[in-house]
Amino acid sequence: MARLEYYGGLLLLLGLLTRVVSLLLSSTMIVALLTAHRDDLVGALTRTGEIALSDLPPFVLLVFLSWLVVRGAGALSIDRLIRRAMEKGKVPPTGDVPPKSEL
Repeated sequence: MARLEYYGGLLLLLGLLTRVVSLLLSSTMIVALLTAHRDDLVGALTRTGEIALSDLPPFVLLVFLSWLVVRGAGALSIDRLIRRAMEKGKVPPTGDVPPKSEL
């Protein structure tokens, strides 16, 4: 878990593999909510506790990571640079068959 959080955080800062890393880190936050913060989570959901859902750090991170899974990386990310480079290298299909070269 510690490696995922460390390297995953670095990858998120760089904007590399954003959706994949966000999905993996989301599962970590779900585990944290269901284990370490279980009593606080139940109290927040039933409104019998002293804190709300927005006061639970794993819940806030889960919402943020879920947003990254859906939206992906921003404009200043390595993911975006890679996507732009791949789009520039694409040639639209024309339907013409190129001639075979003779050896």
